[in-house]
Amino acid sequence: MAIEELDHLIALDPATEVKKYLNEDVLADRIAEWLETPQGTLADLPAWGHNLRAFKFEPPGINLDVMIEMSLVVKMPKDIENLVIVGVDVEFKEIDLLKLTIRHMLGVYEDTVTL
Repeated sequence: MAIEELDHLIALDPATEVKKYLNEDVLADRIAEWLETPQGTLADLPAWGHNLRAFKFEPPGINLDVMIEMSLVVKMPKDIENLVIVGVDVEFKEIDLLKLTIRHMLGVYEDTVTL
């Protein structure tokens, strides 16, 4: 079963007008959109989006890493259709900059996220 989706930022592709994603790239685009959307900022879906702002002023350390990983594993599959998370790694690059590695059933998504 193939998954197909349009780019959430409506990026243009000369061949297909709006850029389309398939399979692994669909989930990567959905995850990117989810990480760009803080919870409570969508009028029609206020529960949709990440809840990482709650961790902004927590002291850094292994406990914070684990809390963020647990938050992502619990909330993200509820919001993103067809996502099965295999593992999550959190690494702080700066006090408010995270490097996230999310392993899912179709591949790996890596990105840096600002709290």
